[in-house]
Amino acid sequence: MLAYYPDAALSAYVKIKAFALRTNCPTTAAMLACYLGLSMAAVERGTAQLRRPAPDEVVEIPESNLAPRQLGADVVLALSQDSAFH
Repeated sequence: MLAYYPDAALSAYVKIKAFALRTNCPTTAAMLACYLGLSMAAVERGTAQLRRPAPDEVVEIPESNLAPRQLGADVVLALSQDSAFH
């Protein structure tokens, strides 16, 4: 359901997936914002949408792929190499 997600969410998903395929390293919202030329707030809004079910009931970034968040810490996002594009 590509039309469901805003541009920032799609850009963030593709960049997260690229990091997972290339270096298998987690990334933060700040890193994504820097690479994508977006504000950190836009990236955080986009990734928040990816963590909620879309109309087709698919969750693009499951909570299990998020590192534990510490107070005041940036959310760390990662997708495994075997997670498929939906």
